[in-house]
Parts: sequence; C-alpha cells; structure tokens
Amino acid sequence: MAAYLAGIAIERARSERAHQEVDERYRSLFESHPHPMWIYDVRTLRFLAVNDSFITMTGYPREEAVGHTALELNLWPNPEDRRRVMERVKKESRVRDFEAGIRLKNGEERILLLSVEKIELDGQICLLHVANDVTDRKRAEDSLRALSGRMNHAREEEGTRIAREIHDELGGALTGLKWDLEKINKTLSNAGNGSHLPDVLQRISTMTTTIETTINTVRRLASELRPGVLDDLGLVAAIEWQIEQFQMRSGLKCHWTNNTDEIQLTRERATAVFRILQEILTNVLRHANASNVFVKLSHDKQCFELEVKDDGQGITESERMNSRSLGLLGMKERALLVGGEVKITGSPGAGTCVLVRVPLGS
Repeated sequence: MAAYLAGIAIERARSERAHQEVDERYRSLFESHPHPMWIYDVRTLRFLAVNDSFITMTGYPREEAVGHTALELNLWPNPEDRRRVMERVKKESRVRDFEAGIRLKNGEERILLLSVEKIELDGQICLLHVANDVTDRKRAEDSLRALSGRMNHAREEEGTRIAREIHDELGGALTGLKWDLEKINKTLSNAGNGSHLPDVLQRISTMTTTIETTINTVRRLASELRPGVLDDLGLVAAIEWQIEQFQMRSGLKCHWTNNTDEIQLTRERATAVFRILQEILTNVLRHANASNVFVKLSHDKQCFELEVKDDGQGITESERMNSRSLGLLGMKERALLVGGEVKITGSPGAGTCVLVRVPLGS
C-alpha cells in the first residue's frame, strides 16, 4: 500500500512538473510573440497579462496596464468597436480579423485586426487578444484609392478641356476657312472683268492669318500633351523651357541654376521629373503667394536632383502630412513608380522646398 501511494505521489509530481514546463513554454511564446497580445478576465474586464509587443505598440508599461481595464486606459477611440467585438465573442466564442481602432498612450490612433478567443486560466474564463497593426497598409490603400480617383478625374478634365479647345478654336477656325473658300469660289465664278480681285485678295489674307493661328493652337495643344523639346533636346532643356513659359504666364521671377553635365535618364524617368516640375509650379502659383521661384538642377553618382524653392507663405506640417492632398500624393507616386523620391520641407512664412531625386542610368 505504501509503495502504491508512493507511486501515485511520484506520478503526480511528474505531472505537475510537466504542466509547469508547458506553462513556461506558453508563457515564453506569449511574451516573445511579434504581435501585440493581451489577456483579460471576462468578469472584471481587467488586464491579466500583456506581452512586450503590446507594451511597445501602446506605450503603456506592464504595471500601468495589468489590473486596469481598456476603458480606464482609454484604449478604445470608438466604443462601438468594443461593443461589437464583445457581442461576437458571446455568440461565436472566437473572433478572427475584426477591424478596430486603438488609441495609444501618446494619443495616436492605429488600426488593428483583432483575433479574440476564450481561454481558461486557473478556472477563470478569460479572453486572449492577438492584434495585427494594419494602419500603414490601410493608409496606403486609402492613398492608392485617392490617387486612382485623382488620375481618373484629371484624365476626364484634361480630355474635356482638350475637346473644348479643339471644338471651339480648331473647329471654329476650320469652319471660317470653309466659308471663306465658298465665298472666294462664288466671287470668282461671278467675276467677269477682275473687279472683285481686291476682295478675293483680302479674303486670302484673312485665311492666311487664320491658318497661322490654327497652326499655333495645334502646336500648343501638342506641347501640353507632351513637349517636343523633352524628346528633341532632353530633360534639362525641357525644364528650362517650362520655367520660361511659367515666368511669362505667372509673372513670378524664376531663378535658374544648372549644375549638371549631360545626364542619362530613361524616357519614363525624364517624363516623371518633368510632370512633377509642372505640378510643383502649379502648386506655387495656386497656394504659395510667392514672388520668386528658385530652380536648381544637380546630380551625384547615383541620382539626378531637381530642387524647387519659393519665398511664399510656406507649407505647414499638417499640409505636408495630409494624405488627402492629391497634388502632393501625385508627385510622390510619380517618383516612386520610377524608383525615385520627393521630399517636401518648409515652414509658415519661410517658403517651401521640394526636392526630387531619381536614379541615373538609361
């Protein structure tokens, strides 16, 4: 009998050691998990444990989190999220990839995909939360949707504008030429002694002027679609031409500095830089309230650089970080698509500086 009881005691000790080893392994997995994790008691809704990733994400030390509720820590920016996830847990016992907002200790809000499951610890029913921070991904998706909308809108606007100009200017000019030719034909058909010759010559002179105006209109529309100088003479000459055009159109004083030699850029990169320059100049004209614009070209061994500064009212931090600013977003996306980058700096009253960098090479 004593031997039997001793055997039971030994097996019980082995079982307890095994359970302890399992607990230690789970505790280590919980603490070192790369995703934020936390456990709280269903009855009191107080945190029982949080892992290191939770502390890093939220900014709350373990001693400030454990023993408190999410409401006490003001973690839920939208209480409706908390209510909905709790309802789903009651109905389904587990939740997968529930999107919810969380407010960090510093006040910043992030977007999480939460997975929640009921577990039992020391006879208590608890909820284990595992979070995946998808804030950056969601913001990138929003930015791409905004950019797509902007591109579609810009494409429609540009198509409408060009169609209107073709209809109004070219259509009107060609109709006028047709009328003049019909009148000349009628005049010559009825002419007997050459008395109508001065009228014919006058109409021909008018037609010549109309044709010259039409040719200039066609050249301007073609230049706006893609400046020939960009293909014929290269990016540097195209930038210089664009600056001269901008100065004449806007009345702003443009200062030009070129520190580059011959540069080799792909057609796509040259086009991206040129379009970004056009967007920068448009923003200066619309928003900067500037008197001077300073444009500088330079390069190092890896990159071509375009720097545009103005002496206007300057860009604020909120404007610079605004993910809904489609103009800024468009410039950055253009550069990103060709392996480049756009950096925007400035402060109120001190002007704005835009630096564009794209890799060299053909």
